[in-house]
Amino acid sequence: MACSFFESKPVTEQVCQIKCPQDCVVSKFTPWSQCDNCIRVNSTKLRSIIVPPANGGTECPPFSEMSPCLNCSDSYTYKIGPFEKCIPFDDQKIKKVHPLIGYQRRTIECLHSYGPSVNLRYCTDSISILDTNILTTIQTCIIPQDCIVSEWSAWKPINGSCIDHLGNKRPGYMTRTRSVIQIPMGSGKSCPELENHFEVKGSVDTLCPRAKWMTSSWGECETSSGSYQCKAGLLTRSAICVEEDDGYLKPVPESKCPIERPLTSQVCRAQCNLDCTVSQWTVWSECKVTDCELYIRRRRTNEGTGQRYRTREVLTPSEVHGEPCPHLSETQTCDPQPCYQWNVTVASCILLNPNSPHQCGLGQAYRTIACINKFNHRVADSLCQELAEHPDGKEDCNIPCPNDCILSQWSLWTECPNLCQEGHKQPAIRTRYRTILARSSQDGAPCPPSRLLQEEELCPTTIQCAVYVWQTDPWEEPCEATDMKKRCGNGVMKRHVNCYNEQGQPVNDQRCTLDVKPAETKTCTVPCPIDCKLTEYSDWSPCTTTCWEAKQVVSVQTRQRFILQQAQYGGAPCPEKLTEAQQCTDLPLCHGYYWDTEEWSDCILPPRVPYCGKGLQARNVTCKSENGTSVSFNLCIRHSGLIPLISKPCYRSCNDECLFTEWSEWSICVDGCNGKRFRTRSLIDDPVKNVPLHCRNRMLYPIDEFERCLCDVPQPVPVGNWSECILEMSDDPSYSKGTRSFQGYRTGYQAPYEGIHAICGSGKQYKVLACQNDIGEIEPASHCSHMSYEEEVCIIPCPVDCVMSDWSPWSDCSTSCGTGAQIRYRHIKQIPSDGGRPCPKLDDVGMKETQTRICRSDCIKFVWKAYEWSMCVSFNKTICGEGSQTRSVRCEAVSADGQMVDKVDSKKCQAHQQPVDKQSCYAACVSDCVLSDWSEWSLCKESCDDNMHYQVRKRQIMRRPYPIHRCNSSLEESRLCLKGDNCIEYRWEFSEWTSCLINSGLDECGVGHMQRHAICKNHFHEEVEHYMCEKVLGPVYDPLVASCQVPCDTDCLLTHWTSWNECSHTCGLGTSYRTRAIVQEPQGNGRACPASLQQHKPCLNQGCYSWVVSPWSECTTEVGVCGYGVQTRNVTCVASNGLPVNASRCPPDLNVVVTQTQMSCQVPCPGECVMSQWSEWSDCHVSCIDLNQGYNRGIQSRSRAILLYPIMSSSPCPDQLWESKPCTASKCYTFEWKVTPWNKGNSRSVTCLRSDGLEVTGGCINPKPRVLLTCDPPCIVSHSYCNDTNHCTCYPPLLPVYTNSGHLTSCLDKVSNQTAAVLVSTPKIQQDTSLGGSGAEVGVSVV
Repeated sequence: MACSFFESKPVTEQVCQIKCPQDCVVSKFTPWSQCDNCIRVNSTKLRSIIVPPANGGTECPPFSEMSPCLNCSDSYTYKIGPFEKCIPFDDQKIKKVHPLIGYQRRTIECLHSYGPSVNLRYCTDSISILDTNILTTIQTCIIPQDCIVSEWSAWKPINGSCIDHLGNKRPGYMTRTRSVIQIPMGSGKSCPELENHFEVKGSVDTLCPRAKWMTSSWGECETSSGSYQCKAGLLTRSAICVEEDDGYLKPVPESKCPIERPLTSQVCRAQCNLDCTVSQWTVWSECKVTDCELYIRRRRTNEGTGQRYRTREVLTPSEVHGEPCPHLSETQTCDPQPCYQWNVTVASCILLNPNSPHQCGLGQAYRTIACINKFNHRVADSLCQELAEHPDGKEDCNIPCPNDCILSQWSLWTECPNLCQEGHKQPAIRTRYRTILARSSQDGAPCPPSRLLQEEELCPTTIQCAVYVWQTDPWEEPCEATDMKKRCGNGVMKRHVNCYNEQGQPVNDQRCTLDVKPAETKTCTVPCPIDCKLTEYSDWSPCTTTCWEAKQVVSVQTRQRFILQQAQYGGAPCPEKLTEAQQCTDLPLCHGYYWDTEEWSDCILPPRVPYCGKGLQARNVTCKSENGTSVSFNLCIRHSGLIPLISKPCYRSCNDECLFTEWSEWSICVDGCNGKRFRTRSLIDDPVKNVPLHCRNRMLYPIDEFERCLCDVPQPVPVGNWSECILEMSDDPSYSKGTRSFQGYRTGYQAPYEGIHAICGSGKQYKVLACQNDIGEIEPASHCSHMSYEEEVCIIPCPVDCVMSDWSPWSDCSTSCGTGAQIRYRHIKQIPSDGGRPCPKLDDVGMKETQTRICRSDCIKFVWKAYEWSMCVSFNKTICGEGSQTRSVRCEAVSADGQMVDKVDSKKCQAHQQPVDKQSCYAACVSDCVLSDWSEWSLCKESCDDNMHYQVRKRQIMRRPYPIHRCNSSLEESRLCLKGDNCIEYRWEFSEWTSCLINSGLDECGVGHMQRHAICKNHFHEEVEHYMCEKVLGPVYDPLVASCQVPCDTDCLLTHWTSWNECSHTCGLGTSYRTRAIVQEPQGNGRACPASLQQHKPCLNQGCYSWVVSPWSECTTEVGVCGYGVQTRNVTCVASNGLPVNASRCPPDLNVVVTQTQMSCQVPCPGECVMSQWSEWSDCHVSCIDLNQGYNRGIQSRSRAILLYPIMSSSPCPDQLWESKPCTASKCYTFEWKVTPWNKGNSRSVTCLRSDGLEVTGGCINPKPRVLLTCDPPCIVSHSYCNDTNHCTCYPPLLPVYTNSGHLTSCLDKVSNQTAAVLVSTPKIQQDTSLGGSGAEVGVSVV
C-alpha cells in the first residue's frame, strides 16, 4: 500500500506469443540418376527444401541419397590440368610466326575411380578417346592482351538540379565516357566500365522543365454538310505538348505530356437562316394626350390632339439571311378626353315669381364652375379658358305647369361608327333623342318642333385611320469607343429610327408614339486587339541523313512552332512561316571509317612432333579513317559494323591423313531463292607419296556440298491480324450528319452515312505488309512495295430510320366568322428498324402526326337594331288617353367587336327575330302626373347563384299633377336577379394551345410560338359575342401568344479523330490508334454515341533485331575426362522470330563486341566433393493463421545436395546446404495426409500432400495413418472383417457382438434379434481366470 501511494504497481502479466515449432519440409526424391560414365561412381536421387526448420522444429533430412554404380568399381579417368599462360614463340626455327599467336602447355593425369593417381597407361587402355587432340599437352593460343581504354572525357551535365511540380528536389546528373583503344584478346582482362555518372545535389530553386498541354484559341463554328441549316456545330482548337523552361514554351513530342489530352472540340450553335417571328398585336391603348401643350396647340389648329398605339414583341429574332423583323408598334392620331375642362354643377331651379299660384313657370338655377384636369384635380381656370369660354354662373330653367308640354330626358348618345371602314369619308357624328311625354293645353307652354327633339355632335374621340410606325435601320458597325483616347473597352452602337406612314414615307416623329420608340443607341464592347501568340521553336529534328556523301542532296533538319492564339481585332498578325530549316554542316563523311584487315597468317602449330594437327591463323585488324589514320574502335563499330575475325582455327594434316583444299565460296543460287547453292573442294595429290585409297572415297570424304538457298531478297508478306472495320472517307465533324434535327429525317430525306464519324456503311480493314526474306529479316513495306497495308472492304450494316411524309396543306379555318383553328398532318412512310430513329408521337386514332394553328376570318354579322320609341299618340286623336307609339327597327351590319358598320336590307336579318316596332301607351292629359321613361335595369352582380341581388330601375317626375301636387306612381322598381332570366353570367374561356410552330411551321425545331384564342361564354356554356364579356369583365389580359421551344433531336456529337498516334512498338508489329471524345451526348431521338471511341490499326516501323547472349554452357570435357574444361556461350543477332540474322542488323553495341564467349571451368574428378546446383527458390511460406490475421511476412528457401563425398585428402564439402530469405506471401498452404484405399494385401499408401497437390515430407502434423491392416486375434467370425482401427467388425447390416475384453463373438441380425439364427460357427471360449470362477460364462455385449 505504501508503494501504491507513490506510483502505480507494475503489471505482473502481459500478452506474449509462443511461436510454434516448424519442422523442415522437403519435396519427394527425384528418380535415381544413371551410371552413364564413371566420373562419379555412384547414382544419386535428390530432393529440395520447401519450408526451412524454425523455432526448434525438426531439422532437414539429407537432400540426397547415394547408391554405388556397380560397373564403376574399377574404372579410370583422365584428369586434365589447366593450360598455362600463353607465351610467345622463341624458337627461331618456326618461321612466319604471327605476333598475336603463342602457345601454352598443360598436364594430364590418370585417376582411379576412388581418387588415387595411377599410371597413364591405365587410362589409355580403358578409355577410347574419339578426339586424340583432347589429350594434347600443348596448343597454339592468342597471346593475352588486356582491354585498353582511353582517358575519361570531361564531366558533362545530363540535367541540372531542379524542383518538380510536387515541390520535391530532383538531383542533377553528370556523366563521362571513355572509348576502347584495344579490345581484349585471349585471356586478357575484359574492358572496364565505359560510362560513369554521379548525382549532383544542387541548392538551386529552378523549376524542372515540365511537359504540359497547351491549347490554341477556338476556331470558328463549323457545321457538317446536310439539308438542315440550323444545327449544332463544333468549335475546334489545337492541343500542343510543350515544355516550360524559364518561362519559355517549347514544343516537345506528345509522348512527354500526360495521357489525358485536353478536349479539342466543343459544341457551338451555328447561325441559322431563321425568319423573324412576332407575336399578335396587343389591343389598342386608350386615346391619350401625350403633351397637353401640344394638345392645346393642335386644338387651335383643329388637329388631332392625342394618340393611341398597339405593340407586338419578337418571338424569334432573324438570323443570317432570314426575313427581318417587321415594325413592332403602330400609332394612330385621335381626339382624346381634353386635358382640361369646365366642371359645372347646377343647383335647383328657383322660380322668378315665387308667388305663382301653381308654383311653376320660369326660374333660374345657379352653377358652381371649376376647371379640372383629366385626373379630376382642380387647376387654374386659365387652362380651361384656352380651350373653352368660361360658362355663365347661372342658367335659365323651367318648372313645368300643369298645362305645359312635357319632354323626356335626352337619350344616350348613339355609338360612333368605325371610322376606318371603307366608304366612311365624313366626320364621325353621334346623335341623341328625346320625345314628348305630354302635350300642352291651349294656355300651356307649347311643345317644340320635331327638329328640336334631336341633337347631333362630332364624336368626342375621333380616331384617324392613318397608321404610323417606327422603322429601324441596321445597327451601324463597328462599335465606337466612348472614350476616344482608348482603342477598346466600353462603346456604343447607333442606328437611325424614323417615323413612317403606311406608304413608307417619312413623317414627323411626333406622329409616332414616343413611349414605344425603339432605342437609337445601345452599349457594346470594343474588343481590344489580341496579338498572335506562338510557342517557342521546338528542338531541331534529326538530320535527314546521319552522314554526308558526295553528290547527295544536302542534309537538312527542321524545327517548328505552333500558333496558340490567332491575331484578332487588329492585333499583330501571325507569321506565315512557322517552320525553319537549316543545313546539317557538322555531319561526318559516310563510310569515313573502315576496318583495315591484313592477310591471314600461315596455320601456326605448337612446337611439337609431329608438326601436324590443330593450329591457329591470325591477322591484324585496325580501325582507320579515310585518310588512313588509326582511330578508336568505337567509330568503326558505330559506322562499319562488328570487328572482323582476328583469329580462326586451322589444321595441318599428318602423314596418314587425307589432304583437301579449302571449300570454295558458295555459288549463286540456282533457280532463284527457292533453289540450291553449291561449293566444292579437291583432293591434294602428294608427289612424294601415294595418296591413301580411302581418301578417294566420296562417301567418306565428299568434295561437293549443297544447301537450300535462304532468300535474302525481301518480299512483301502480310503479317498480323486484320484491323477492325474503319470508316474513313472524309473528315466531317458530325456523327452521321449528327446535328440535323431528328424530324429532318422524317420528310423522306435519308442522309448518307459518310465521314469518319459515320456509324455504318462501307469501310476497310487493314493488315500490315512487311518486307521479309527467308533468313527472317523483316523491314517496313516501303523497302519492297509501294503499299503499306493490305486492304479489304468491310461492311457495317446501317440502321433504318423512321421516314415521314411531307406535311399536308393547312385545312380550312374551323369557323367562317371570327377565330378558329387549322390543322395539317403527315403519316409514316417508313417504319424504323435495326435501331433506327423512332417515329414521332402519333394520334391514337388516325395514326398521324398533327399540327394546329390559329386562323381568323373577318366577318360581318347582321342584327336588328331598335331605336327610341316615338311620342305616344292617343287613339281618339286627342292630346291624351290610350294610344300607341312606334320606333325604328332596322337591320344593321355589325363587326366582330360589336361596332355598327352599315345599314343593310332587312332580308339579311331574317335569321333573327325582329323586335316589335309598335306598342300600346298612355298619353298624359293636362294636369296629370307626368313621369319619365324607366331607366335601364341596373346590372346584376357578377355571381347569380346566391339569389340575394336585385336589379333596380328608376324614373322621375317630369310634371306634378294639379291641383294635388303628389304623383301616386312609384318612382323605383326592383326585381330579384334570377340566373338564366335577368341575370346572365359571362366568362372568358380559352382554346387549347396550338402546336409549337417554328419559323411559322417551316422549321422542325428551335424557338417558336404557340397561340390560343379567347372565347366569351355565358353560364349556359353558349358562345356569345366578345363585347358581352368585355362589357362585364373587361378585355382579355391573359396571354394569347407564348414563346415555346421544340428541342432539336441532336445526334451524338463527337470531336474530330486525333491523328494516328505513334506505333506502340518501335520495332516489330505494333498497334497505332486514334481517339475522339464526346462533345455532346445525344438528345431526344438523336443517334446514340458509338460504343468505342477508339480505332486501332496494326503498324510496323522496322524489324526487331537484338543481341542475345546465351547462358554459359555446362562445363564440358570429352567422355571419361575430368578436370579443366571449357564453358561457352553465343552472342547472336536474332530477329523477332528468334532466327539468327546478319549481325549488321543489330545496333552497334561495344559492350556486346567485347563480351567474353569462352572461359575455363572444372569438372570434379573422383575423390573430390561434388555438389548439385542450387534449387529454385521455393514458394513464399506463411501459416494460414498468420495470413488470416493480416501477417503476410513469410520465408522462402533453396537447397543444394551432396552428389559425391570427397576422399580424406581432398577438400571437404561445404556445410551450408540450404539458405532462406524473407518474402511477402499472397497465399498460404496446408498439409494433410492422403491415403489410398486398402488393397487386397491389406496395405495402402500414405503420403503427405500440400494443399496445391505437391507431395512432401515433414509437413503433416497429425499422426500418420497406418499403412498395414492387421487384427489380433484374426477376424474368424463369419461376415466379419478387420477395419481401419485394426478391430474386427461385421459387414452391414449385421450388428457385432463383443466380449468384455473387446473380442468379436458373433454377428447379430438386427431384424430377428436372435444371435443363434445367424451364428454359423461360434469359437470355443476359453476359460479366463480373471473373470473369477471355473467355467463361468463370458459376458457379451451387443453393439
